[in-house]
Amino acid sequence: TISMGKPISRTLSMLIHTHIILFMVHRQHIMTILFAWLLSCSFTSAQDDVMNGVSYHEIATQDLLPTANIGLIIQDREGYMWYGTGGEGVCRDDGYSIRIFSSKTVGKGVMQSDEITCLCEDSNGNIWFGTRRGLYVISRKDWTVRAIRHELLDNKKINCICMDAKGYIWVGKEQDIIRFDNSGKALTTLSIGSDKRKEAKEMMLDSKGTLWITILRGGIYRIKKATNALEKRPRDLDAAASYIVESKDRKFYWVGTWGKGVVKYEENGRITVQDDQIMPNNFSKEVNNMVLDTQHDIMW
Repeated sequence: TISMGKPISRTLSMLIHTHIILFMVHRQHIMTILFAWLLSCSFTSAQDDVMNGVSYHEIATQDLLPTANIGLIIQDREGYMWYGTGGEGVCRDDGYSIRIFSSKTVGKGVMQSDEITCLCEDSNGNIWFGTRRGLYVISRKDWTVRAIRHELLDNKKINCICMDAKGYIWVGKEQDIIRFDNSGKALTTLSIGSDKRKEAKEMMLDSKGTLWITILRGGIYRIKKATNALEKRPRDLDAAASYIVESKDRKFYWVGTWGKGVVKYEENGRITVQDDQIMPNNFSKEVNNMVLDTQHDIMW
């Protein structure tokens, strides 16, 4: 366990894993931030005190939020926070006020769903977001929302969005992965096959400019930069890959799975599964999201 404000027990030559659920309670609202994994990314004892003094507090604008159901958070280039909600659209937080983009606020018929599934800022500062029924973009210039029309995306659940090193936007839904330019024009369409059990789950751009994609029940893929083609990567793991992040030293990747917890993945396909004693229960082996804190060298 971790005691806030007290040193973590010394553990040498091993990774530290734990799961923390923090409940932020304000009046009658319960705002849940689930940090499913706290994973130290270093083998040195210097990380033992990294959680010393960790604290959390309510955001000043919490009373202005339309719902306590916040599923996604990103920070844009200007430092403003954007929240994806589970039924009230997208919220922009400037520290003093909340601006809401939903079917109730942006005009009749613009948004077909207020359940946000993914968020991404493009190279022009516009905010792209996926919903359970389509893909949309918020203009930084005038805060208008428009739908990105595509025969494969209309009224479909969007699973993931990521901007690549050249500024193109990649969107994943079901068995399709589509590349757009900033204007919303579709440039490339890729398919992972016809098996409906397999879906594009998450995307990650690494330090080399390579775009990685996890496919539920389908493994790990990356996009070839020269051809924009899908390339399936080798792996030896009998669990669905749900998320992937690059390690701080950029030598390997951490992959979140459904069934094996967090595993170490190398480009040659070698996988190192963590000790069952570190992740002793089934709950801790179901990973839905991961964030690497490079400043403190820990994984949430």
